[in-house]
Amino acid sequence: MKSKSFKRYFILLYPFLMLITLVLVALISNISLNAILMAAAKPFASPFYRLSFIKEFLIVGLLSVAMNLSLSMGEMNFSLEGIFHMAVFLSALVAIYFANFFIIIALVPIVLYLLWQVPKKVSRGDGNKLIISSLIFNYLILGAINYLVYTFFSDENISSAVTKDFAFALDMKLGIAIAVVSLIAFIIFAVKTSLITKLKIIKDAPSILTSTGTEIKKEKRAIDLCLVLLTSVAAFLYLFLNYNRFSLQSFTGYGFDAISVTLLARGDFKKLAYPAILITYIRLLSLVMQTEFSFVSSVMYLMQGVLIFISILEARDDRNY
Repeated sequence: MKSKSFKRYFILLYPFLMLITLVLVALISNISLNAILMAAAKPFASPFYRLSFIKEFLIVGLLSVAMNLSLSMGEMNFSLEGIFHMAVFLSALVAIYFANFFIIIALVPIVLYLLWQVPKKVSRGDGNKLIISSLIFNYLILGAINYLVYTFFSDENISSAVTKDFAFALDMKLGIAIAVVSLIAFIIFAVKTSLITKLKIIKDAPSILTSTGTEIKKEKRAIDLCLVLLTSVAAFLYLFLNYNRFSLQSFTGYGFDAISVTLLARGDFKKLAYPAILITYIRLLSLVMQTEFSFVSSVMYLMQGVLIFISILEARDDRNY
């Protein structure tokens, strides 16, 4: 068993592990280590990348808090990537055909809530089945969205892979304000409802809530509602800070990144910020490497995999996780 002091500072080794990964990338490619290190500094040195870092961090942060809600009550529902993708798609459709911000607020969370329940219903309380069904569900959502865009919502004047454009756009300052207000509202809700304590009880000792007359299903529904609201805000920011139309693509990766953040933070809400910064940096570094060296972006996710693997090894003896 590792000492508590080692466990506390283990996460500080992550930047060192990231540096080792960069050295390995230099060794297996024809790119010099000096060029790679210069590229690694760009997310902090370039004004463009600094602005991108803020946008990426807001999205990753909101989704990480949302994912942590599910994991903290013992539910390994990994369909966040799919429902985030659906939230982006629905927000684009509403912006195109209704141009009404309030319809987005009302419609998107309802649809996401219903979709979030699907893997849970299919698994019928079996944790292993929930993991498998939720991962598969991501791809079902992606396929459904691709079909809908190609068949009904494409802009034939541009491409069958994009929707019509929309006029709605977000100013960066307004986007930051929306994200901050959303997180503050969540914190206030969490404090007033003793949410963190409830999550631990639901996961470890649900009989305590039952003995007080509290309906666990009702509590879980409220938590799921918080989750989809945070996801909706993240999708809203992602779409309207970056694009003027929805285009077909593979997964954005934000939902999977949020899962990575929660694993690195080991389910602790107070520790989400640091791994969220690391994962955001990896996303931008991947973009830099692809732009500067035409590097395959997926290779950079080796770094993310190394972090998660080491984190799991470090936590393997911790019974509270």
